[in-house]
Amino acid sequence: MAVKVMQPAEDILKQSGVEFITKMRVGDPREQICQEARADSTEEVSHKNRGIRLIVMGSRGLTPFLGMVLGSVSMGVLHNAPCPVMIVTHS
Repeated sequence: MAVKVMQPAEDILKQSGVEFITKMRVGDPREQICQEARADSTEEVSHKNRGIRLIVMGSRGLTPFLGMVLGSVSMGVLHNAPCPVMIVTHS
């Protein structure tokens, strides 16, 4: 299921020539994204591991109230990530 959901994004990245790595983790998305960024930034940087320098993620565009009630993954990552976060809104 997850592979099927990720496929369109991977196709776009492959066509653009952008270097990427796909990782899938289980758990709270806010925690998992920040843990992945922290783990990568503490490992020795080599040609295979350049370290996480920026997290780019989408926003569902919830109203402030709904975001507060439901919890916002993008806001959680924004406040806890060990690196800059760029939030791209849907237009």
